[in-house]
Amino acid sequence: LAEWMHDGIEGQAALAVEGGLGRSNAPAAPEALAELGDRVHGRLRDAVRCADAFSAVADALCNDVLLVADVETAAQVVRVAAGWRAVTPEGELVDAVGIVGGSRTLAQGAIGRRSSAAEKREELARLEQDAARVEADLARLRGEREELRGEQAAAQRALEAARQALVNARSSSVTAEARVKDLRVALDNLEHESAGVIEERRRMQEQAERARATLAEVETDFARENAALNQLTERRRHVEEERDARIREEGEARVEETRVEQLLAAANRRIEDLERIIQEGTAELERARRLSTESADSARAGSEESEELARHSAEVLGERARVEEQVRELREHAARETQALDELRRRRDVVTRQLEAAGADLSDRRLEEQRIALSREEVLRRADEELGLECEGLLEGFEPEDELRADANLKALDRAVREMKSQLDRMGPVNMEALGELDEVSGRLEFLETQIADLQKAKRTLHETIKRIEEESERLFLRTFQEVRGNFQRIFRQLFGGGKADVVLAEGEPILEAGVEISARPPGREMLPIGLLSGGQRTMTALALLFAVFEARPSPFCILDEVDAALDDANIQRFLAMLEGFRKDTQFVVVTHNKGTMGACDSLYGVTMQTKGVSRHVAVQLADVDEFVPEATGNASNASPALLPEPDTSSYNRRAPLEDDDPEFLEHLDEEVVAAVEAEEEIAQVLDEESGEPVVELYPAHVEPGGAVQGGDAQRPRESATRAELDDEDDDEVESATGIPLESSAREKQVD
Repeated sequence: LAEWMHDGIEGQAALAVEGGLGRSNAPAAPEALAELGDRVHGRLRDAVRCADAFSAVADALCNDVLLVADVETAAQVVRVAAGWRAVTPEGELVDAVGIVGGSRTLAQGAIGRRSSAAEKREELARLEQDAARVEADLARLRGEREELRGEQAAAQRALEAARQALVNARSSSVTAEARVKDLRVALDNLEHESAGVIEERRRMQEQAERARATLAEVETDFARENAALNQLTERRRHVEEERDARIREEGEARVEETRVEQLLAAANRRIEDLERIIQEGTAELERARRLSTESADSARAGSEESEELARHSAEVLGERARVEEQVRELREHAARETQALDELRRRRDVVTRQLEAAGADLSDRRLEEQRIALSREEVLRRADEELGLECEGLLEGFEPEDELRADANLKALDRAVREMKSQLDRMGPVNMEALGELDEVSGRLEFLETQIADLQKAKRTLHETIKRIEEESERLFLRTFQEVRGNFQRIFRQLFGGGKADVVLAEGEPILEAGVEISARPPGREMLPIGLLSGGQRTMTALALLFAVFEARPSPFCILDEVDAALDDANIQRFLAMLEGFRKDTQFVVVTHNKGTMGACDSLYGVTMQTKGVSRHVAVQLADVDEFVPEATGNASNASPALLPEPDTSSYNRRAPLEDDDPEFLEHLDEEVVAAVEAEEEIAQVLDEESGEPVVELYPAHVEPGGAVQGGDAQRPRESATRAELDDEDDDEVESATGIPLESSAREKQVD
């Protein structure tokens, strides 16, 4: 066996002699292992499957071995759990003595490996079983997801129903409380009215007696009011006469005022004329004096003219003196007239105020007379009807003036009668069934109080339920948020090679409604909000947050659409390294135009236009390009199922970026692709002829032109559909045969 492995097999093997191993019982697990949490996956024996014949060997080898996440956890397990060993998924075995290194590197994709048709069929069967198991798991997970969605919807409906019930309970509670309050008020009113009916009637009788006594005083009041009315009538006559006289005086004053105003206007005009004459004379005098000064040298020749000017100047001065005297007299007269006019106006205002006061007094007296005349009969009639008094007999000896005097004192009596009548109307008849109604209202009150207590209890229960739901939601949210936060900080440092980033909840808001604030500090920069970073830094920060959430809630499948558009070459390599860490559990589909990303993928899908106007969809498995080349000669039907010799790939590197601008590279790559396709068809034909089983081709998910797919392990069987036939079919037929959605592209480049 050792020689056989040495000659043709790569890898390592450990051999155990059957029967030479004793049965190993697992030691008791100490409580300290619980502190390591999910970093301890469990016993290795639980994860090992083998035939029943070898179960004893597996028990002896694996019962005391724990499967842990990493070497650090393995070292902690060995320290705290005596008698236990620990192994990591990478193959490192740690025990009390030391550590044995392992490797998970496989010979997958190695150039030059050969395999027989039988091995291929076994691999095919195993892959079909894995595919069936994955589909079953996927169906189960979808069912669980639908169940969880149904439970979530039911919980949401229950929450809405509880909230509606709380609103209804609040409304019913408010209505019941208002009804109870109204009933209590009605009960108090009934008790008060029932107790005060007799007392109210007694007071009414006393008031009636006082009213009869008041009627006895009406005689004196009538006489006094009649005298007052006569006085008012006489005074009204005098006031009217005085008003007429003052109206006449006011008319005369207005005429005099008009005349004085006219005189003042004429005097003002005369004053203006005189002032104008004075100004002209003064100007003439000045002109004469100037001429006299100028003609001093010619005095003899102008002596007569000088005398004339002197006489004229004397006349002007005399006229000026007379005009000034007239102006003074006119001003004095205007002042006297103005004073007289002011006196007339003052007297007119006094007379006007007196007339207004007299008119108002007269109107009040007339209104008082009318009111007394109208209310006397009404008061007597109501006194007769309500008090049973014979008012006609009381008023037989009264004169009209006595009635006028008595009417004034009936105001108080009238008000008292109205108040008593209003109170009697409000009280209504005596309710003899008040006690029965009281018992009924009391019972109703007790029933409503019981309902209020039940509603308040239900309200408290609903509040407690809502509080528990909110607390549980906050707890789950905070736990997930803290997990995402830790992942984000760690992944950010990995992507940037250092720095610091954080994601926190906005302050001052409820936890379930708070916003999220993201800040980042790349190496060599200060802490900044994400909006102030460059485009590439923002993209890397967003990718860090995306992978942090994805790590907390992983998925078997992920599509990334041109997330690397803003990244430079260095950041592309960091991004690809991050994808490499996630691809062991997740299949990625990356839509990209970046050469570095395309060079790191397993499968490429794009569109080529070898003939102008004719697009062709091309799928390239880069592993096939490295592994297959067509044979130079030979019959395909008699070919060996072994793999063909590997192609010469010394001229390019499969993982290097595609130089799609290099014609020589494109031509060479196209030849290699054609060779790989032909080799695949020959192998498929051999397998089909020998086994009669359907051919299986790899068809990973579709990506737009230039896109990259990672983890292209999906398999889809097809019967009697060759690659050449698929190349000739329309897009719809290709989609029907392969299940891959195809899209056209405007790029006219041959990317095979």
